[in-house]
Amino acid sequence: MPYRYFLAIAFFILLFSLFTGKRSGAAQRQKGEAGAGIFLILLWSAAVLQIAAFVLRGIEAERIPLAGVYDFLLLLGIIITFGIVFIRKRGKRLAGFLIIPVLFILGFAVLLPAPSGPLQPVLRSPWLIVHVSAAALSYAGFLVAMVASVLFIALSAKMKKGNLSEDKGMRMQNMDLVAYQFTAGGFILLTAAIVTGAIWAEQAWSRFWGWDPKETWSLITWITYAVYLHLRLQKHTKKLTTAWLSVFAFCIVIFTYAGVNLLLPGLHSYR
Repeated sequence: MPYRYFLAIAFFILLFSLFTGKRSGAAQRQKGEAGAGIFLILLWSAAVLQIAAFVLRGIEAERIPLAGVYDFLLLLGIIITFGIVFIRKRGKRLAGFLIIPVLFILGFAVLLPAPSGPLQPVLRSPWLIVHVSAAALSYAGFLVAMVASVLFIALSAKMKKGNLSEDKGMRMQNMDLVAYQFTAGGFILLTAAIVTGAIWAEQAWSRFWGWDPKETWSLITWITYAVYLHLRLQKHTKKLTTAWLSVFAFCIVIFTYAGVNLLLPGLHSYR
């Protein structure tokens, strides 16, 4: 399984980039963009290695690698890594913290069993790519929002202690905005995933909705983020409240992705 070697190399590159990223701020002040440049090169290298692993995984499995929990994990890692490349300008600390979940993803991908073989008949549909890609992009967006919310909560705690400078106050506002923007984007993509899934379900099982565990928890996720967006747009809502709701909502995302497949088997239990 050569693709696992690519994933392992990407893991160690990103691990090294964490330490490079910590030094990048000082490096930029002392040596221009040298530190940031190294950090960017490491990110791109990890992204390319993950793409290569994804392609090799498809070749080994003899199908499009989008059919189960493992394949979804690989796609999610690629999306988040590319996201870090482009989001690093919104905050170095945010980019650094986003590397941590990618490390977990790559670690699991190296160690977990990966079923191979042709696609099940129900999965042989053009909707597979659209539905799974929309879901993965939405989950990635929600992850960014969750990490930004955690940083907002941490900065809020410092503010209560009176340890918040003007610069950190601006960073706090930026994290709140990032959380809102990526939640809104993720919500649109999750809506697309649910709608395309319903259309696909009608073609495959002759019904748009059947209250399968994955469908039910996807709806719960959708409702939770709808509540977040509604509260976020209300002037009287405290931003700390929506930050905690973002963290809670992402816990539901994790359960919808992993918990449902492991604990509540149904029509969507493709491993």
